Amino acid sequence: MVNAADSNSSFTRSLAHTDVNIRERAFNKLTTWLAARDQSLEELDMLKIWKGMFFSFWHADLQPVQEDLAERMAKILLSIKNKKVCEMYLGGFFTTMRREWF
Repeated sequence: MVNAADSNSSFTRSLAHTDVNIRERAFNKLTTWLAARDQSLEELDMLKIWKGMFFSFWHADLQPVQEDLAERMAKILLSIKNKKVCEMYLGGFFTTMRREWF
């Protein structure tokens, strides 16, 4: 079993990486990992994940790339089976947007 805190740090670093291939692999792994979660995460852990996702979006250079990434981020909600994890994912998004943009 992978420790959630260790996974979150790894996801965050990889999602915020400057190399697009590393970001893509991290995003795909994160999507699978979140979909398989059968228990909720700590709020701080979800915020760390979203910090990485924010910078992943930031590194996406062109509008079509950003549009695709935004759609993929939204679709993660549909793959998460645990209601609490789903709520935390959405809450993490809003908290991150408020923190980074307002």
